[in-house]
Amino acid sequence: MLLDKVVKDDVIVITKLDRFARSTRDALNIIETLNQKRVGLVVLNMGGDTLDTTTPIGKLMVTVLSGIAEFELGLNKERQAEGIAEAKKRGVYKGRPKKFTDKNKSLLHAVQLFEERNQNGMTVQEICDITKVGRSTLYKFIKEDIKNEMQTS
Repeated sequence: MLLDKVVKDDVIVITKLDRFARSTRDALNIIETLNQKRVGLVVLNMGGDTLDTTTPIGKLMVTVLSGIAEFELGLNKERQAEGIAEAKKRGVYKGRPKKFTDKNKSLLHAVQLFEERNQNGMTVQEICDITKVGRSTLYKFIKEDIKNEMQTS
């Protein structure tokens, strides 16, 4: 992690404050860590000025701007949810396309290896590493496959 590697007199340069931290609290905690290590922070979308987070005015500016960034993120999430709900009503939103379907060779290979675990001695993690199929995807597909077999019999 970057915070573990910085040393006194280093300067961290970020392009946008809203990409710096997940919340205002998170930003203030990171800035406090930087201040303790005597590491500077430069925010580029501030008109090129250096925002000195060690001063009271700098800390105030970061707090206010982080709060605004968090607020904007919340508004964007609300708008996105409203847009998705509206698209679902119109029947045009189907969600993210599935990466793995029952025709995907990697997934089929993973299922085959999974079913042959007693013979091949492989762990689920080894199967996932070899086939590049995520553990949750594999389990989900196997669960659906078993459900389908039960319904057809």
